[in-house]
Amino acid sequence: MGFKSNITINTDTSFNYNPNKAGFAFWITCPLGRYKRYGKLNNCKDINDAEIQAIGNAIYFVLMSGLSENTIHKIYVNTDSKSAIAHITRKWDTYPASSKVKHYMERLKGKTNHRTLKSLFDFRHVKAHSGTESKRKYVNDWCDKMSKIGRNMS
Repeated sequence: MGFKSNITINTDTSFNYNPNKAGFAFWITCPLGRYKRYGKLNNCKDINDAEIQAIGNAIYFVLMSGLSENTIHKIYVNTDSKSAIAHITRKWDTYPASSKVKHYMERLKGKTNHRTLKSLFDFRHVKAHSGTESKRKYVNDWCDKMSKIGRNMS
């Protein structure tokens, strides 16, 4: 068994009810480096839906990156959305098959030796726009800025 490492995912979204536009950004830190992506979200009904989709996009990126081949110790997901955390973690082991986020999480779990989603993922609420200068604030500010750019993409 090789070295197992942690992956940290930071996400943020920007949502505008009129004209119902949303954007996302994520910043992933792992042993292979940093991955930063942003873009437009389609078919978001509200900010909570946008936050969940942003987390799903980041988890999907990890799933498709090849980082998961039994090398993951823990995936930390930092978000400023308590609602998204509650929605995703409400029932760790039983969930609707239509949940894309849980589907991606389950596929990642299957590529590791984790027995439960709860043992693989740790969702953490981070206060947005805190006044303190830190690495976490820098990353959150970047995600906030880029999600607004993504929201306005055509």
